[in-house]
Amino acid sequence: MTTMSVQLRRVVYLLVLLQCFVCVACAANASGDAEQHSSTIESTEKRKEDQVLNNTVEGAYEYIAHVYGCLSVLKEKKELCEEKYKPAEIALGTITTMVGEIEKIKREQNVSEPGHEWMKGKKAKIHENMNAVGDLAVSLVDVHLLLHACGALRDRLKVDVEKLAEVRNSSEANQTLIDLTKQLNSALDVTDSIFYADRVKEDAKKAMKDLMESLGNASKHVFDPVDIRGKKEINDTVEKRKDALFEELEKAKEEAKKKYRYLVQVEVVEEKEKSEVEDQPSMETEVPRREEESQKAQQKEAIKEVAGIKNTGEKEEKQKQEGEITEVANGTKMEAVKAIKAIQESDGSNSPALVCSPLLLLLLFVLGCTLVC
Repeated sequence: MTTMSVQLRRVVYLLVLLQCFVCVACAANASGDAEQHSSTIESTEKRKEDQVLNNTVEGAYEYIAHVYGCLSVLKEKKELCEEKYKPAEIALGTITTMVGEIEKIKREQNVSEPGHEWMKGKKAKIHENMNAVGDLAVSLVDVHLLLHACGALRDRLKVDVEKLAEVRNSSEANQTLIDLTKQLNSALDVTDSIFYADRVKEDAKKAMKDLMESLGNASKHVFDPVDIRGKKEINDTVEKRKDALFEELEKAKEEAKKKYRYLVQVEVVEEKEKSEVEDQPSMETEVPRREEESQKAQQKEAIKEVAGIKNTGEKEEKQKQEGEITEVANGTKMEAVKAIKAIQESDGSNSPALVCSPLLLLLLFVLGCTLVC
């Protein structure tokens, strides 16, 4: 009867002890699954952040191309307009002088138009002045078309630039875009030269009309039909200028893409390096993980040693083995409790389901020992 009690007691010890280790292993697996799930979530979030970064940089890069294109073409056309302003102003004075001479001849000679003597050599000079005014008019058409198009672009980008700045305050691409936008704002201001050029164009237009009226029938010998443009011809000229400016803007935009392409590469490389540094595990988390793995390996070896003990059939040997098993059980039980606490502290899993199961088994272990003994 005593031998049977000893054997039953040993069986109870082994079963409860093995069950404890099973619970610990399950808890470790659950912790590993949680860590893997957390790692998956972090990886997904990282991919989303990378996508946002790429979209942000690409968006800023596209805006830079548009702004740079508008800025470069607008500056070029404004400089050209300022160059055309002075010759047109001189032409205005010359045409006004001609009108005065014609009116004087008509009054003194009491004629309706100037004679052939006055007309000699005047046709080439009139055409020269008309060309100067026409060049200024075409240049002003380009400037005003660009002011309208680039102003609309500036207004459209205002909100987008602010959003990009919120996403990446330190972005070199965004800073470049902001700087170019400031330059564009400055270029969109109508300078005095443009204002005076518009006034010269309008005054020259009126002076040429007065010249045609003063010449009377003689104007047919001075002005070709192609020089007398109606509203339709002027609108056609504006449409042609629009097409030409669109081609120039596209060309400038392509040049900007080549010039600022490095911004995309630099931005992405810097962000990847930053992410790699942040993803490197710290020593504070690496050391406890290695210790935990070592404890698990020792626990597995202890289970193998306990499970490999065989019955010899002799009472003295059984009592000796019983004492050894009891010591191993007590020692391993403490290691199991420590392992459970270490796992709970490392992964923060203090849920009731995880804590109560090993404690309940330990309680059953004590009760079983009491009943058997």
